[in-house]
Formats: sequence, C-alpha cells, structure tokens
Amino acid sequence: MNKLKKFIKEQIGPGLITGASDDDPSGIVTYSIAGAKNGLDFIWTPLFTLPLMYYVQESCARIALITRRGLIFLIKNLYGFKLAFLISVLMFFANTFNLAADINAVAMILNYIFPYLPMWIYSLLVSLLMILIVIILPYKKFANLMKFLVIFLFCYLFLIFVIKINWLEVFQKIILPEIKFTKDWWLILIAILGTTISPYLFFWQEEEELEEIKREQKIDIKKSLFSIKVDTFLGMFISNLIMFAIILSTGVVLHPLGIYDIQTIDDLVRVLEPLFGKYAFLFFSLGIIGSGLIAIPVLAGGAAYILAELFNLPATLDKKFKEAIPFYVIVIFSIFLSNIFNFIGLSPIQLLFYTAVIYGFLAPILIFIIFKLGNRKDLMGDYVNNKNNNFGLLLTFFFMILSVILFFVL
Repeated sequence: MNKLKKFIKEQIGPGLITGASDDDPSGIVTYSIAGAKNGLDFIWTPLFTLPLMYYVQESCARIALITRRGLIFLIKNLYGFKLAFLISVLMFFANTFNLAADINAVAMILNYIFPYLPMWIYSLLVSLLMILIVIILPYKKFANLMKFLVIFLFCYLFLIFVIKINWLEVFQKIILPEIKFTKDWWLILIAILGTTISPYLFFWQEEEELEEIKREQKIDIKKSLFSIKVDTFLGMFISNLIMFAIILSTGVVLHPLGIYDIQTIDDLVRVLEPLFGKYAFLFFSLGIIGSGLIAIPVLAGGAAYILAELFNLPATLDKKFKEAIPFYVIVIFSIFLSNIFNFIGLSPIQLLFYTAVIYGFLAPILIFIIFKLGNRKDLMGDYVNNKNNNFGLLLTFFFMILSVILFFVL
C-alpha cells in the first residue's frame, strides 16, 4: 500500500488529469454518436489514437520541462507575435466554445433532474461554482480533487462485462476497419480526432508541468522525463480505454435498436440500462457531472494560461487571486463568455459534437509547431525528439490533415 501511495505521489500528475479531462462531456457525446450512428465502424480508433495522443502530449510536457517555457511563449519568440496572437485568439475562443458545451451538458443534467428553473440559470450556477473552486482551492488540492473525479468515468468499462458482445466482430473491425468515403463518415472521424487529440490538452499539460517545476527545489531531468513518460502514458491509456468502452457499448446497445441520431439525454442513458437498470440515469449523471467538473477548470485555466503567456502576465493556479489578478480575470471572463455561446441555438448534443469538430481542424497546425519545436537543438539540447517521437507526431499531423482534406473533397 505504501509503495502504491509513493507511486501515485511521484509518478501520477498532469498526464492523468489531462487524460481524464479528455473524456469530457464533449468526448462522451462524440464517442456515443460514433457508436450509435455507425455501430462498431470506429472501434479501431482508440487503438490508433493512443500512441498518437501519447507522442503529442509527451512532446508538450518534455518541451516544457527542458525549456521551462510554455508553447505560446516559444511560438511568440521564435516565430513572431502575429502567429502567437492568431493561435492564442483561436485557442481562447475554441476553449470557450468547449466550455460552453461542457457547462451546458452539466446544466442539462441538472435541468433534467430539477426542471423548475431554465437551463441558463443552471449554467450560471455551474459557472459560479467553478470560479469559486479555481479561485479558492490551491492547485495541489484542486489537482487531487480532479484525480478523485476520474472514477466516475469508469461506468462504461463495467458495462462491457454485462452486455452481449460479439468479440469476433469487434476484433474483425479493429484489424480490418471499414473506411467509408462519405462526408458524414469523415466528419465523425474529425470529431473523434478533435475531441481525443484536443489542442487544449497540449497547452494544459505543458503549463501544469511548469507548475510542477516551480514547486520543486531541484529538478532531476532524467527522473522527471521518466515520470512524464509514465504519467502521460497512463493518462492517455485511461482516456482511450474509456473511449473504446463508450464506442463499443453504444455500438452494441443503441445501434441495433435503430437509435442512429442521438438527440436527447434519454438516448444516452439507455446505454447504461443493462448495467444499472432504473439507476442508469444516476450513474450517467455522475459521469457527465464528474467529467464536466474535471474539464471546465482545465479549459478555463488553459485559456487563461495562453493569453497570460502571450502578454507576459503572471500565470499560475498556485497563487491567490490578489497575487495574479489578470490571470484569474481571464479565467472568469472565459467562463462567463461561454454562457453567451449557450444562446446561439444549437442543441446541447450538437454543441458538444461540433466542439470536437472545431478542435479537429485546429489540432494539425499545433502538432506541426510542436514537431518543429521538439527538433530544435538550440532549445532542447540532448533532449530533442527521437525517431519514435518524430514518426508519431508526423503521422498524427498527416492523418488529421488527410481527414480534413477528404471531408472537404467528398
């Protein structure tokens, strides 16, 4: 038990939180739509995205460890303020749009349980709660809270053991995936890639590695690199395992029932009924609320880190409000701006799905920049990308670009 506690304390950090926040409400809905609409056609994607996601996130964390700088700072100083400004603005609004989707999802659940107040009231209440959590709780307690909330994401894993699954068909779909050259098929793939290899995760993990560095008196580079590899792989493995379970369960439960187009909470809840019966909604609610509470501070904090780096403002979740007022003002502004996006007319399910699509278009640009930074000898010294890093990053870049091109061509 003591060894396990020591392992968790020393090896588990930003990577696990990053992986957990990747399975946010937007991710849950996107994977559910993929399974419901296409059955097991996308069951191969978690095994494909796991190594790609790992190499991208590990590169971000390694760059932060070696350079002691964030991505926006490096882009600004190496490639110019205009490019850094463009990326920062796009990421700020993409993060805020994702915030809107996740806050909307939590509010949707609360409104479903207590239909006495309109959803926008619940959105504001959730927003106020998250602002208080970010401002009042020190980062260490905040991080520990998010690690605990990871357990709510495992409902779908347990579901696999109670539903009837044709494992031979699953293995066939994994080994010989059926690629369809239709616009809808490639749109779903872009959404899966966007919500899995999400740009906001790139910035969050490298910024939290910087937070970890600030708290350490002395840094053992080799030991820290090993911890980054273990922590990142564990976080990405859990994220993709849950993704696999969601696509599998919705593909097996919803698709055969003819529920191809998820529009309501009831459609999503039906997936968990074989395991939880009349308590399915309770566990679904805990999963959505838990994943939302993980992701909302990550998204708001990520948006604040990006703009703070761009304008050389103090950025940290460890300081009190009065010690980093501009940073926390950006956090608050991002959360409240997200509430305005909730009035644009999209249904909560559509909002969650199209958030993933936006990230699918943004990610390739950032991955190419991460590839370039990781190969700069003047920045990374002896810790430049190895062949595996470069292969993983370039494969991710070209596959995501290809997906976008095919979507527009078809």
